[in-house]
Amino acid sequence: MFPKQDVYTSLGDSITMPSMFRASSLEFFKRDISDAIAAVMLSIDQRRPLCQLVYCAELYGSEGRMLRHANPDDKLFLLEQPDFDLIPYTAEHRSLASQMMDGPVSLSELVTMSGADISTVIDFCNACEASGLIRRGRPEAGSDGEPGSQQDDSLPGKVRYLFDSQ
Repeated sequence: MFPKQDVYTSLGDSITMPSMFRASSLEFFKRDISDAIAAVMLSIDQRRPLCQLVYCAELYGSEGRMLRHANPDDKLFLLEQPDFDLIPYTAEHRSLASQMMDGPVSLSELVTMSGADISTVIDFCNACEASGLIRRGRPEAGSDGEPGSQQDDSLPGKVRYLFDSQ
């Protein structure tokens, strides 16, 4: 991995190895390489964007588990479609992306609309969120009847609903 260049290299194609992302981190090791080896690794055709690795890690590694900070009732906003030329996808992933581009939606609404199983929906949403493609909004309606556009994680934001007039 070469974070400064925003790339990684791999002898195998990581997007076709889901088991790699499900393995325990104890099975991996880190080692520094010389500048000469780094230059060679960066010059070969195996160079891939780091965002691909992050996306795959969540898509395959979350195994249907929600992210710790996630609320199943949050409204999810897909900021842009994932780059399906760079990442692994299924027809369900494309359908989910299209449905999410139509407006904010919760996980349960996505399951109902798409017919996909909940673990597929969660894995896809986790991967998109890890890639910076999703923003979470509050599930409650704002003054204009629309869901909140951003989740306010500050203490006042978390308790604001207590002071809203009914």
